[in-house]
Amino acid sequence: MTPPQEPRQPGGPVPPGQFPPQGQQGPHGQPYAPQGQPYTPQGAHGRRGQLGPPSQYNQPSQYNQLGQYGPVPGYHPHPHPPPQPKKGRGLVIGLVSGAGVLVVLLAAGTAAALWAANSGAYPSPGGGSADLSAVVEYSGLSADHVDTTVTVDYEMFPPAGGEHYIYWQNCGVYAAPIRNETAVHSLEHGAVWVTYDPAAVDSGGAATLESHYSTGDYLLVSPVEEGMPAPVVASAWGAQLLLEGPEDPRLAAFIREYEQSPEAPEPGASCSGAHGGTAEDEPLADVDGGGAVRTD
Repeated sequence: MTPPQEPRQPGGPVPPGQFPPQGQQGPHGQPYAPQGQPYTPQGAHGRRGQLGPPSQYNQPSQYNQLGQYGPVPGYHPHPHPPPQPKKGRGLVIGLVSGAGVLVVLLAAGTAAALWAANSGAYPSPGGGSADLSAVVEYSGLSADHVDTTVTVDYEMFPPAGGEHYIYWQNCGVYAAPIRNETAVHSLEHGAVWVTYDPAAVDSGGAATLESHYSTGDYLLVSPVEEGMPAPVVASAWGAQLLLEGPEDPRLAAFIREYEQSPEAPEPGASCSGAHGGTAEDEPLADVDGGGAVRTD
């Protein structure tokens, strides 16, 4: 009697002596695997009875019109597609980069403005250079008061500091020459004095010079009929600049630089409420008794 045989498990090797002869087919018409190789049953990932490793049949398939199996269109070997970059991230990066460039440009512009201010180079509304390197400076100037009967002999003309009368010239625009000694007192308080030669500057040029003054400015504008070294001269306490004419762009730069300059002995002291006359007027002799003229 032949002992009973163990049932063969699907997919396992065929027991020795039980494999059909070469070329025989199974119950469904497919060939048996050779002895010692696993039998691959029909499943979702391969055709039943195919030889070779199952890995080459592990793709999903579908039956096409030609009766052949092939990969499913759109099949991807990875279970999940790789993450895609989020929309809008490039826009955010662009905005941040643009803001950084703007900050750099602003910083560069500020540095250039500071350099111009410290070097004395200012932009001119009318164009041209506003370089103040030609300013002549004076030091050791006396700030003493002298009697109103004294005519002071200044070392520069128009004067840019020195002895002066006890009262000052009110800041503003004058159509006639004013006294040097009263104007110098205004320079002591931080004013700028713009003088011009009426023989070289016409009425239109005079109006241009007068336009630099606004109410409350520490600025004097007046003609000087004799002895002018240039058509227009700008003077402050201890500083003076010869100008080519009313349109010279350096005039506005000089005013900005020296009006209320800390180099003046008394910057911020009053520039009004004293003398508003011209050189043709009599000096104010009784400044101590009448009390109408401030002398501080």
